[in-house]
Amino acid sequence: GRSMQMPQVLILARNEFHRRLMTDLVACNEMRVVASDRLDRVEQVESGAFRADVVVIDCRMEADEVDSALGRLRAIPDSRRPRLVAVSASEDRARQQGFEECLSSPLDIGEFARRVKGQAQAHLLTLEA
Repeated sequence: GRSMQMPQVLILARNEFHRRLMTDLVACNEMRVVASDRLDRVEQVESGAFRADVVVIDCRMEADEVDSALGRLRAIPDSRRPRLVAVSASEDRARQQGFEECLSSPLDIGEFARRVKGQAQAHLLTLEA
């Protein structure tokens, strides 16, 4: 199975500071991380070229970018669709949009790393099954 592999996380955020902060937090917690401010990374997840266990979307990006990324990721077949985590001011809205998890901004640093890792591990377990 894949349980021995390090979870892989994709972070989508326009703001460079937010992107770096989230990248560092994830990387410190035994996860591989790719961060981008461009949606072409979403295509790589769609095509299977990049396997992501979790995609973190910073909802402080433009709403149409968030909606586009989310729609495309949710269309990926269940067997390999990553868990979706929002960083958002509104937990209710993120839930309605179909995110599995919402972390409020400004980030609680420990909570962010812990919850992303929890989602990644849950994803790896479903792939084992």
